[in-house]
Formats: sequence, C-alpha cells, structure tokens
Amino acid sequence: MKFIDANVFLYAFLSAKATPDGKKLKESAKSILYRVQKGEEVFTTVVHLSEVANIIEDKVPFDQQRHFFESIISNVSLEIKEINKETYSLAIEYAMDNAMGVNDALAVILMQKENINEIYSFDSDFDEVNGVSRITE
Repeated sequence: MKFIDANVFLYAFLSAKATPDGKKLKESAKSILYRVQKGEEVFTTVVHLSEVANIIEDKVPFDQQRHFFESIISNVSLEIKEINKETYSLAIEYAMDNAMGVNDALAVILMQKENINEIYSFDSDFDEVNGVSRITE
C-alpha cells in the first residue's frame, strides 16, 4: 500500500499547463489513478481530499466536481483515513521541526504509523524525509 498525495488528484483532474512538464505531470497522475481504479491499494486522508476540494471548487463546474469526488469515494482500492486532533497536533510539531507543510507532515506521520514508506506525490519535499520514497509515475 502507498499513500497518495492531494497533488496527484489535482494534476489528474485539472487542465495541464501548456508545457511539456505540465503535460507529463498530468499523464503521470492519470496513470497513477488508473492503477488505483484497477485495484492498486492506496490511502489518503479527509484532510488531503479537502485540500483538493478547496482548490477545484472555483475552477470547475459543480457537476464535474461531484462526479470526480463520487468516483474517488466509491473506489474500494482507496482508503480514506479520518484525522483526529492528536494526530494533527503531531503533524504540526513534525512540520515545525522539519520545515515542511502541515499536511505533508500529516502524510509522513500516518505513513510512519502504518509502516508505509512509499508515497505517490509530485512534491519534492518528500525527497528530504528519511525512509520515504516518492513515486511520480
């Protein structure tokens, strides 16, 4: 099992920048989500999905948002973890100690808790985390 970061959903769903890198990121993200759709097991959190929702709510029509999120939450290969106050507090502390975003730190905390060392993400901050391998395709 791997963690799947919010940016994978965003790159797959939103329009790609008209650059070779933008198109490559979109295709990589779509490939990852295709594998998940076909049964590869991954997990994320309600916090990370909320991050996706906050970004796309002003960029795409509501019916497309609804279809996108319904396809996410109905996918049996995707586990969505709830987050409690204690876990988020640990993430804040980790973020401050490691100079990274709180939601990225949350992913690291949960990966450590679940003994998972691979993350699908396009965020290079994860390259600096010992014991975490970032996968981009």
